[in-house]
Amino acid sequence: MPHHERRPDPRPHHDRDGHNGPPPPHHHSHRSRNAILICLAVLLTFAFIFWLTDPVGFRERMEAAAKIEQEYAKNRPVPTPIMTDPGTTPPPIGATPSAVPEKTEKPAATKAPEKEPAETGALEVYIIDVGQADSIFLRSPKGKTMLIDSGEAQNYDDVCAFLKEQGVTKLDVVVATHPHNDHIGSMYKIINTYEIGKFYMPAVTHTTATYEKMLDALADKNITPRIAYAKPNAKIAWGDGSVTARIVSPFEGVEYEMNDWSIVLHVSFKDTSILLTADAETYAESVMLANLTAADLDADVLKLGHHGSSTSSTEAFLDAVSPEIAVISVGKGNDYDHPHEETLKRLKKRDVQVYRTDKNGTISLILDGEEITVSTKRKK
Repeated sequence: MPHHERRPDPRPHHDRDGHNGPPPPHHHSHRSRNAILICLAVLLTFAFIFWLTDPVGFRERMEAAAKIEQEYAKNRPVPTPIMTDPGTTPPPIGATPSAVPEKTEKPAATKAPEKEPAETGALEVYIIDVGQADSIFLRSPKGKTMLIDSGEAQNYDDVCAFLKEQGVTKLDVVVATHPHNDHIGSMYKIINTYEIGKFYMPAVTHTTATYEKMLDALADKNITPRIAYAKPNAKIAWGDGSVTARIVSPFEGVEYEMNDWSIVLHVSFKDTSILLTADAETYAESVMLANLTAADLDADVLKLGHHGSSTSSTEAFLDAVSPEIAVISVGKGNDYDHPHEETLKRLKKRDVQVYRTDKNGTISLILDGEEITVSTKRKK
């Protein structure tokens, strides 16, 4: 049988819509898929190269972002239900009104208000016997408490024993006058032991371990210290309006040595007052005299600067303060010969009555607004 080859169909191709033309291509979808895969591969390659070139920075940024999100979630405010009647209980989500009781069967437990300290009608000031160091405790007529300095590290037990004897469980104000160890030596322990309302310190730093421990303790208790500067009407808000505690030193913008950075407080109750000078020396005194009036510094009692050193309590300063009583926080037989003879002579010349912790022990001053009563108590 003869072989016949199939001839090509001369008829034109028609698509489903009746249009002439070649058959529609079927390989476009494969090209698109390949292009997408190539793009993804390029992006992943760039990301991998970025991670290799900066792995630590990349991780740190991711961890920082995660922490921010966690903090936001933790601190996100929770809406408080609105209660028109304090005796009703808000309905649970999805509950019908009939399923909710109109009144709670038992009132919710409430925290008993803190008992206010008894009013004494006087400002109490105690110069605690801590040897060659400083620690002063004040209590307002309404029972508000203030601790100024804490002595050396070894004085912690003495200070705590005194506060316990006074029934103190909370310190409304704490003042670290300056960063020397004989003033803040046990301050970190005080911060860790007591509930503290406000904490004041000067704008000066130190490199000692004691100072660092104090800052660490403040951070651990989430206490933000307040920087003390002498400005017009600069006062410590103590919570008792009958007492005024003015900051009269240091002044902002003045270059002080460490002792002269001391926070100096003028505390008054009615017609009685006391000036607490920490370790302020001649230069700080001269700055106060140049910026304040004698009326600003005038006080019935002066706690002498720098343990009665001759570098404090100048003639001009004593004239401005014009105290009737002077108290000196000083250690018995100390290596500095404090108080200095020159200082004691200046006080004697003005007929100022002197009390010293090395001879008298802890000194108690009761300022009732008109008169001042002094008593002393030596260690057993």
